[in-house]
Amino acid sequence: GWEANNPDPISNDYILEVPADVTGNIDLPVFYFNRVAPYESKADSIALFFRVNVGNQIATGALNPATDVVGVRGLDPILDWGSTKLILQPETMPEGSRNAMYSGALWVPESMAGDVLRFKYVFGREDNINTGNISWDNGDDAVNPDGDGNNNAVVGQADTTYAFKFFEGRRPPMADIVSASVQFAVNVGVLEEFGFFNRNVGDVVSVPGGFNGWNTGSTMDYNEAFDAWTAAYPITEEVGARIAYKYFIDWDESRNDPASPNFIANLPGGWEEPGIFGGGDRIHMFTNETTQTTDDFGSGVAFFNSIPPQGIIRETFDGEKMMPVRFLVDMAPALDHTTPFNPATDELYLIVQTPLFGLTQELAVGDDHPILNQPEQLDWVRFSRVDGPGTIYELIFEMLLPTENHIGFVLAYVQPGDDGATVVNGSGFSAGRRYYRYIQPLDATDPDDILWPSTAELNPIEWKATNLDFEAPPEYGLEVSIERESTMPGEYALYQNFPNPFNPTTNISFTLPVSENVQLSVYNVLGQRVATLVNGMMPAGTHSVNFNAANLASGVYIYSIRAGNFIQNRTMMLVK
Repeated sequence: GWEANNPDPISNDYILEVPADVTGNIDLPVFYFNRVAPYESKADSIALFFRVNVGNQIATGALNPATDVVGVRGLDPILDWGSTKLILQPETMPEGSRNAMYSGALWVPESMAGDVLRFKYVFGREDNINTGNISWDNGDDAVNPDGDGNNNAVVGQADTTYAFKFFEGRRPPMADIVSASVQFAVNVGVLEEFGFFNRNVGDVVSVPGGFNGWNTGSTMDYNEAFDAWTAAYPITEEVGARIAYKYFIDWDESRNDPASPNFIANLPGGWEEPGIFGGGDRIHMFTNETTQTTDDFGSGVAFFNSIPPQGIIRETFDGEKMMPVRFLVDMAPALDHTTPFNPATDELYLIVQTPLFGLTQELAVGDDHPILNQPEQLDWVRFSRVDGPGTIYELIFEMLLPTENHIGFVLAYVQPGDDGATVVNGSGFSAGRRYYRYIQPLDATDPDDILWPSTAELNPIEWKATNLDFEAPPEYGLEVSIERESTMPGEYALYQNFPNPFNPTTNISFTLPVSENVQLSVYNVLGQRVATLVNGMMPAGTHSVNFNAANLASGVYIYSIRAGNFIQNRTMMLVK
């Protein structure tokens, strides 16, 4: 495999002479194997060379090389999010290989050197790649769950080649490719309860996912027998593949018409963001048989946002229609952020991002944090410092009832003055994009008559820039037993420890759909490992491990699981 066209005629090697007066690092130019660049260099321009592997999509039939093309979309003015300026060309692969590489170059002015480039790979039919439905890559989320959903790169000072990636992070298949039917079912009872969904006025449900190009237009059918929207899709995929999907509400046009009796003010987008998955995608483990997607709480169906009707808090146990909810945040880690938090001057706010919760509270909700531009609402979500000069902050949020017991949120701190910065944590589209907390019921013995407290104190929150922790939901009197769950676990999961806070012991549970090599560790807030609870092969099923922290100091700790490609972190609090 040695290259042959090296420049030195005597040694046939590259020769680097280090200057005698060098005082720092030496940046070498880009070298190309056999001195052959995969693109043409042009004067006064920088070549950007893109390369993507779509072998998985071709093997599973999602991409047809005879009719489909692969391209790049991205940040203006280099690329364009609305059209495909750059079409990539297929490379010749060895016979029998399941790899399928597409590549191509784009030339930009030298003045753009150093600019940030955000882009995604796409594919679709050649005759409508700019106007029809296309399939989008998931950016860097496959390798960086804290990303913003895009591939992020920088325009080099000279011709630049970007490291190739697998489309959607999916390698060409190693197992058999089979076709099987996957059945989906979702209950939208929570939305109906609040009057935010009514099929009689034209509201419908669909199930977009990686198997249909995340197409929101494939409407499901309402099934009265199950009180759920159902659909079955034939999927051709590798056995053992993880099928990502979400449910989507397509509201009737009258919902956005102020003159219509069906109008709903501030109606959010239709995507669900299930807290049980940290707001990320649902995952179905694909098999070679007709299967039903993993349901919620053993009910036989999923619930939109993973909230069953039992998750509605109509009133407190003593009949009140308002519940004070206490949030407690440790801001110490934000002191070392690139834009440091200053407890003496900065204001800290709760930024709600759960659309249904925001609607019931009449709060401005959205990923662009509109509440920060609503001065009349900021007093409602402003934290105050506890115990003088420390970094612990609290908020007593006066929660209006009825509402759901599920709150997804991030934190924002705002520096004083017109030029002061605003720092908002959380990012991306994967699990950990925001915090999730639940109001715990007093008594859920009877799922038809759940008792809710008069006040609630949520589990403590530690400020983090990204990878925010999220809890497992209450059982609502619905959840199947661990013994039943462990027989056919459908997905990986790391649950919130119980009890939490704890002193000095607590239990940590996790679920594996297949046998995996598992590492379960505990870290302090400095990132130092303080305990290893599991390190080795574990069978499929739900497992519980006891953690004894008798030798540790009070504070916030992070427990982390790595099982195959599954990685998840959660926080817990030791109080002695």
